[in-house]
Amino acid sequence: MVDEEQAAVIRTIYDGYLDGKSTKSIARELTEKGVLSPRGLKAWNANTVDHLLRSETVSGTIR
Repeated sequence: MVDEEQAAVIRTIYDGYLDGKSTKSIARELTEKGVLSPRGLKAWNANTVDHLLRSETVSGTIR
């Protein structure tokens, strides 16, 4: 089952990356918007964004 709130965050990450934004920039924007990280933290970091971009589960390659 897809969590639409989480899916919106993933779309934001992919859209930003495809627009040429760095993972650091995407992380900063998510933090500024008050979006909680996957671990429930208030601050995002570039490594978390990079991990989500590379995750086969998140991208839908593996279900």
